[in-house]
Amino acid sequence: MTTQEINLADLENELDPNVTRQQKLAEAKAAIAGTTPLIPDPPNCVVRLPRGLYQGGSWKTEAEVRELNGADEESLSRVKDASDFFDLVLAHGVVRVDDLNLASSPLSERQILLRELLIGERSQLLMAILVATYGEEKVLNITCGTCSEDQELTLYLSKDFKAKEVEDVAEPSFFYTTKSGDSVEYRLVTGSDQNEVLRRKGATTAEQNSVILSRCITKVNGAILPDPQGYARRLGMKDRMALLQQMVDRQPDLDLGVQTTCVACGGDIVFSLGWSDLFRP
Repeated sequence: MTTQEINLADLENELDPNVTRQQKLAEAKAAIAGTTPLIPDPPNCVVRLPRGLYQGGSWKTEAEVRELNGADEESLSRVKDASDFFDLVLAHGVVRVDDLNLASSPLSERQILLRELLIGERSQLLMAILVATYGEEKVLNITCGTCSEDQELTLYLSKDFKAKEVEDVAEPSFFYTTKSGDSVEYRLVTGSDQNEVLRRKGATTAEQNSVILSRCITKVNGAILPDPQGYARRLGMKDRMALLQQMVDRQPDLDLGVQTTCVACGGDIVFSLGWSDLFRP
């Protein structure tokens, strides 16, 4: 097409009143409608648990969560203790684990069942419920410790907080050898163990560690302990710390640590979040 033909076509469009009216109508509609909004993808409400729940002779590992609603908020608002709060969040937010329909069970039964999960798995479910309820983005107001500049930080929860991958998480027992040569057989910490620790109001960290060790050590040198609490307290401090660290390292947990760069001075900002920080709207 030549330049002359283009000019003639443009001139014909300008002279055609129908074309002009249609163009103006389309432009007016576009101005009113604005930019077409992009509908975000729905959150993934299915969590593949590394170990899961042992029911009916097999491990059930596919958990489904849902968005918390107003009725859940009313129930949670009556909880006074933070540890009970997140236990209840799981009971409200987890719909099923494989073919186990939790939604049809009483709330107390759901809590008991979900406490059988590893504490790392419970953290993964809390994060999934958080995303289903509030969305992927979490905006935090932070202050640089170097230059004291206030700034906003946007986190993308599923991307920024990934679960640690661990091996052999479904094994029923693990082993630790003490400095005296004892073979300590232990299992991983579950929500039930954590709940027992949190129930001991006023307990020191050392006392809490003794509770965890007494519950999770199953045998020593192949024999069941007649006094688990006594053994945990008699165990040397070095062995206690090393054994507890092994338990932590084997958990498929989420690291809630955050590291970013200050927009003002360029320095590193490092801090750790708690679940109460993330569940705050």
